[in-house]
Amino acid sequence: KTPQASIRRILQQHQEFFRIRPGLWGLQVHERKILRRLQIDEDATPAQQELFDHTYYQGIVAEWGKLLRYSTHIPRQDRNRLFLGKPLRELSTLDDIPPFTYPDLVRRASTIDVIWFSSDSNHPFPVCMFEVEHTTDFHNSLIKFKQFVYFSARFFVIAPAHREKEFKDKLERDHRGLCEHVRFVNYETLVKLYTKDLERQQAYKEAGIVPL
Repeated sequence: KTPQASIRRILQQHQEFFRIRPGLWGLQVHERKILRRLQIDEDATPAQQELFDHTYYQGIVAEWGKLLRYSTHIPRQDRNRLFLGKPLRELSTLDDIPPFTYPDLVRRASTIDVIWFSSDSNHPFPVCMFEVEHTTDFHNSLIKFKQFVYFSARFFVIAPAHREKEFKDKLERDHRGLCEHVRFVNYETLVKLYTKDLERQQAYKEAGIVPL
């Protein structure tokens, strides 16, 4: 009755599996092969490692948005990147940013890592904007968000947990006007939030309930 929880317990308790990233596991006997295929083995360059992490969490955010019935947008320059074997374009339900405001701001929005838009085609406004920041200093992401602070949208920076203090220092020092608008979400929390909503949707389906 609780498949996701059962899977998590099995993965965590049995040595046959190894943890690749939050929410991502592999068979221990194929560890070297899996890491090599994902280009995050010991021979991978830092750039390859960073690209994998950025694309992986970008893909989770997009899948989460689709699960919650939002329209999702991923920048065109990212859509050929592979998220666990499939291109990110398969997770972007929108080819172009809806013209929800002035053209120059629409162009700016088109560079944000993931945007969830309301699914109402008559009112296609951004609901949530996400930037994945694995190693860079948060400045570019915060500058992007600043352009949209007067819209009724929520802003999130997705990054490793150990970077939260760095994020808060940067926000309070250089972007104080954004302190009440932008939230930090670490990788572990992102996966937990997505998994909880996934389990909730499965429970609805089993009960024959269609969520609004």
